[in-house]
Amino acid sequence: MRNIALAATLTLTALGGCSGTGIIDYVHLEPGYRAQQFGYAAGGRDLKADIQGNPFAMPQGEFDAAVTDAMQGAHFGQPTNFTTAPGDSAR
Repeated sequence: MRNIALAATLTLTALGGCSGTGIIDYVHLEPGYRAQQFGYAAGGRDLKADIQGNPFAMPQGEFDAAVTDAMQGAHFGQPTNFTTAPGDSAR
């Protein structure tokens, strides 16, 4: 009987510690790059897009072209030409 009472007491104590809500007092999100880095590397130049995989039944080259076409103009900052084969203007 004593073991049952001890187990019940320990269980209730443990469950009592679970009540209440947690508080997050510090959240920090770190981007993969800074806007200045993007502007330096891509501003008015070619920027290599590394496209990995292909979930569709189409040639990889066509898929790469479709992805980079969708990326054109869909970003912030200076004009950038996303491509899988960058020219001499790329950094």
